[in-house]
Amino acid sequence: MLNPAIELFLVSMLFAAPRPAAGLSAPNAGLTIVEGSTLTLSRCLDIALAAAPGIKSADYTVLASRARLKEAQAGWYPSANATAGYTANRAVRKNIFDPFSSRIDTYEAKAAGLTVNQTLYDFGRTKAAAGLGADSLGIARRGKERAELSAATDVKINYYGQLAAQRLREVRKEAVAQYGRQLLAAQSHFSAGTKPKYDVTKAEVDLSAARLQLLQAEHQVQLARAALNAAMNKTAAPEYSIEDTLDYVRLDIALDEIVAAACGFNPELKAQEEVVRAGGHKLSLSRSNYYPVLAGFAGYNFSGSVAPISEGWNAGVAVSLNLFNGFSDSNKIAEAENSLSADRMKLDELKLLVSLQARRSFLSLQNADDSIRSASLQVKQASENLEIAAARYETGLGSPVEVADATVSYGQAKQTLIQALYDYKRSQTEIENIMGKK
Repeated sequence: MLNPAIELFLVSMLFAAPRPAAGLSAPNAGLTIVEGSTLTLSRCLDIALAAAPGIKSADYTVLASRARLKEAQAGWYPSANATAGYTANRAVRKNIFDPFSSRIDTYEAKAAGLTVNQTLYDFGRTKAAAGLGADSLGIARRGKERAELSAATDVKINYYGQLAAQRLREVRKEAVAQYGRQLLAAQSHFSAGTKPKYDVTKAEVDLSAARLQLLQAEHQVQLARAALNAAMNKTAAPEYSIEDTLDYVRLDIALDEIVAAACGFNPELKAQEEVVRAGGHKLSLSRSNYYPVLAGFAGYNFSGSVAPISEGWNAGVAVSLNLFNGFSDSNKIAEAENSLSADRMKLDELKLLVSLQARRSFLSLQNADDSIRSASLQVKQASENLEIAAARYETGLGSPVEVADATVSYGQAKQTLIQALYDYKRSQTEIENIMGKK
């Protein structure tokens, strides 16, 4: 049982601890990268979405837009003002023959008052301003969705890029191992006198070239890892591995489905729709300047220099109308009308662009699908050809050139397959981006 004073101290420290701003999530300590761990794509996405500065910036933009909306809605509520004052006046010298000397006197005055104002009707001015604020909030929210989608897309592309680099590194390792076996076979044949020194020298040259390619492949893996770390905003991340999900899994989706989802959920498209709605509210707000504003007011005041202090109330209604302001209102309306027309044209243009992007990504997906099938067959054939060439050389029937050509063909076929798998995943990611899927 803790001492009550200690318990009180701990409770006070708990409530005094800083809290995240409203609408923002607290940093998640569980989204750190543990050295030696294996990260899945989902885990990488969680880390990126929790740490991306662009998303945090969008969070604050949403909060600012929400505050602006409430500021615009304040026109629907009354405003109250309170005043209080004290005046001390002291006469230092007074000329009794001066008719204006009565203004110089000794007195103390006190005054206080409370005034309430309420807009009764403004022909939709406040409503248009509130609508414009709501549209701005919607645009800010779409901006956050775009930031999240962009961060997720970067992670996916770099995740698959690292997997492709790792697989290519394995292909280079296989080539080093194959040329190593070729060198042993050439040395064995040369020692037995069945093959010339040329075979040994060529095997050594091929092995050196394969090792150089392996070093380059390792460098590409490191570059891909750095790109993935940057996408997760973890540039100083410890060593970790990622789950290999580069294998072919067919995405069964139709083009019409992609286009329909893009038109319904694409954040950039939805943001432009919000911009068009905001333009409509801005036009209404500009037109409302032609109409009067009807407002009511009421107050209660206290004033005097001696007790009892005088008091009284007042109430009334006022109408204000702007008669002429140098054609400012008409030009504001013209500006709002033309801006709205431009925003509508941009929306139509963006719809065409999104539709074109959807078709391009769908065609790229189909092309990658066909390439995977063709490359898989090439890998199988090249593997069989390499086995035959290696077996022929070991029995003394083949030549080192035949084995080298077969090894190169096998490596190229594997590389083509890896590229096709990466292209398929990238096209799939682009389709998910267009459809607004994180």
